[in-house]
Amino acid sequence: MRKAITIFLMCTLHLTVLAQDNKSDYQYQPFIMDGSCEWVNAEPYNASGTVNHITKEDTIISEKTYRKIYSYTCKNPNVKTYRGAVREENKAIYYVSRHNDNTNEYKIFDFNLKVGDRINYNHPENFQISRPLILEVSKIDTVKSNNIWRRVYSFIDHTYNENSFEWKDAWIEGVGAEQDFLTPFMDIPTCCGGPSYLCGVVQNETLIHGSCTCERWDVGIDKNEIPPFIIKQNPIENKILSIEAGHTKFQLIEIYSMEGISVLTQDISLHSAAFEISLRNIEQGTYIIILTKENGDRESGKIVIK
Repeated sequence: MRKAITIFLMCTLHLTVLAQDNKSDYQYQPFIMDGSCEWVNAEPYNASGTVNHITKEDTIISEKTYRKIYSYTCKNPNVKTYRGAVREENKAIYYVSRHNDNTNEYKIFDFNLKVGDRINYNHPENFQISRPLILEVSKIDTVKSNNIWRRVYSFIDHTYNENSFEWKDAWIEGVGAEQDFLTPFMDIPTCCGGPSYLCGVVQNETLIHGSCTCERWDVGIDKNEIPPFIIKQNPIENKILSIEAGHTKFQLIEIYSMEGISVLTQDISLHSAAFEISLRNIEQGTYIIILTKENGDRESGKIVIK
């Protein structure tokens, strides 16, 4: 079953809606930037990080110039795998995957679209798409991330007329997709703890989007760092989730099954150091909890209900 929910485990991409009087500050943000650029993804449960690196190395494919992309893990940066090649032309992003015959080009982003435009969307690496998606631009927001204004494109999926829905994934100028920068509109995996998610973009060693780099998984990280929240009792035996938040101010809690199904969404109205959430209507099992801060950043964890 197609699922529209995208779980952002510990997602920290902070986007602020652009105020009317700041529109003059906006400038289009290119996807292919000067220098070396890295897109950092956090894996399920924040266990590790992977990097997609658009290098400064050019390659010619069918008489067109592309930049090569390599992927590697944060823990093994010297072991790199060629992923494909990408180019940008007139605010459209074209991608040649290492799969197929390495020559077919796909338009994976088009930042010329307007609200109401429809496209037939296909992708060489999204193996969950059995046929092209019929997508409509539902809204375009201008947001601020790391002091850079970018436009964010949201979509409604009309592929199955009887089950149209709005994707939680989106296109972001200069960033790509929120889950995987080159592969938007991915369904939630039904195993392995959920999807990975984009948590940071680094240009020439400077963080330009999101809030994480490979330093998050550095073996030298301070193990005494205070966590953003603590689950007091886990596994949970009394159907009461008790959380110690310290000085972190959360405003929303979401709980998902391991299949990506939402089982609880609740506002947190009291910004106290500790709070409790009733789980009486949730069955026994393992779940992912996502806590949203006042600034929009998210933290996550795993609970077991007995």
